[in-house]
Amino acid sequence: MCLAIVMPETKETNISYLRNGYDSNSHGAGFVYSQGGKLYSQKGFFTFEDFLEEYNKIPDNCPCLVHFRFRSAGATDAANCHPFAVNENISFIHNGTLPTGSSTEFSDTYWFNESILKPYLIQDKNYLDKNLVIDLGHLIGGGNKLCFLNNEGKTFIVNESKGYWEKGNWYSNKSYETRVIRHNVRYYEDEGNWHGYGVGNAPMDESFNEWIYKVYQDYVFSNCRDI
Repeated sequence: MCLAIVMPETKETNISYLRNGYDSNSHGAGFVYSQGGKLYSQKGFFTFEDFLEEYNKIPDNCPCLVHFRFRSAGATDAANCHPFAVNENISFIHNGTLPTGSSTEFSDTYWFNESILKPYLIQDKNYLDKNLVIDLGHLIGGGNKLCFLNNEGKTFIVNESKGYWEKGNWYSNKSYETRVIRHNVRYYEDEGNWHGYGVGNAPMDESFNEWIYKVYQDYVFSNCRDI
């Protein structure tokens, strides 16, 4: 799946969004930000704690990209983590599966950068505009999203409509949201009688008993059973 995040103005401060994104896509994380006409990139984080420690060092009010990888091709290593540098002035992240070569060692995104983006942009290291977004959109199809950041702090999203804007930031899918687990219909006992409590959503870090007790604290659920 992967999760690509574009932060055009400043880094995301809702850590739960980042935590959820990492938990759903835990095959390597990375980020890039722009400051003072330069790009600064780090990747190859394989624990959320390591990622967050460095992410928190990003200066405020710096445009940045964040990526959480879910491996589809290539090794699970730092080389296949995002972002990828097209050149010293342009970096990008990707969500989807690109129609390019891949191998057991390198991912489709790695090969897309080597075989398409680098040759395409070699003549102008600062070229990044709406025409490029349109051209790449035709090339990669609607199932892929590419997000670019240049050294001047400008961001461009290919297939932007396929993602979601949330409080000023763009997410390539909704794996940043709190995950829920759906329970079957259950019965609970109250004063010798069994009552049905229909299908509900409980956070994944809570048992059914813990969750329903918070919702209906007037009851004691010493016995719960599935239908």
